Amino acid sequence: MDNMINMQTPKNFLFVDVFNRLIHFRHGSEYTFILIYIITFSLLIFKLIYKKFNNLDLAILFSYVFFFIIYKNPEARVHTGLVFFHMFYIFENIPQNINKIKYYNNFKYILFFITIFVIFNTKIDSKYYDDTKKSVDKINNYVKIYNCKELNSELNNYEIWILKNVYPEKCGFLYDPDLKINILF
Repeated sequence: MDNMINMQTPKNFLFVDVFNRLIHFRHGSEYTFILIYIITFSLLIFKLIYKKFNNLDLAILFSYVFFFIIYKNPEARVHTGLVFFHMFYIFENIPQNINKIKYYNNFKYILFFITIFVIFNTKIDSKYYDDTKKSVDKINNYVKIYNCKELNSELNNYEIWILKNVYPEKCGFLYDPDLKINILF
């Protein structure tokens, strides 16, 4: 959390702060989100300039306006829903514009190889996988031994969070806003 930029209230131009937060996200930079935002915004501007917009274009425009006005500069994970919406917008516009590419066959092959390259070079961050696996293994052992109230003292906050999400039927929980922790019961 030390390397996290605290930007709930924008200090610069709003979109600059959003991109800074996505680049300096504590779990790694989210360049994919930024790329999708840039492609979507470019498509939207192109369609608005040439007055070829429809209701979906207006929905994308309003998603930018309202999302960034309401949330100002949210955590990177909050962008996920909006990014998927924007991906569908991009895919919706590909068939309309793909025929305009002069060397369409070459473009298909280049896109295919880029996709293969990205697939084979994408790696799961083993640090988070290992941490979560160790926590789940510990939780599996402790659930057999302790009841829910005893688990509050045996597990740390991260493990309690995993327990309530992996085994929602095992224990009830309440969030204590003063202590900022989940309490099992």
